Amino acid sequence: MRFDDNRGPGMPRYLTDDIELDGGVLPKDSITVSVVASANRDERMFPHPDHLDLTRTPNRHLDFGAGAHSCIGQTLARTELHVALDILLVRLPDLALAVPSSELARRAGVLTDTFEQVPVVW
Repeated sequence: MRFDDNRGPGMPRYLTDDIELDGGVLPKDSITVSVVASANRDERMFPHPDHLDLTRTPNRHLDFGAGAHSCIGQTLARTELHVALDILLVRLPDLALAVPSSELARRAGVLTDTFEQVPVVW
């Protein structure tokens, strides 16, 4: 999720206090836009952020939010993903893309990105 997260417009946040950030201050009552895709590519948190490493630990991505803005469905989403991938990879161990990943055309959405097609072989 960290590697290929939503590149949407970001999440507006209303600041209830002054926030010190990188030597400056964001004033109380301001509205900021948090771009998760940018945070998930922060080299201070993710060495070699443009490299897909499925064993990366720790992997503190922000795709499910955090704190008061944490997704209440994240446990279910993670469980569904683990179960689906485990079954898929056991049943189709030779599953592979039929085209180079650079040829996959994206269908941009408001909240999520998808692909037009994902041709595979096994």
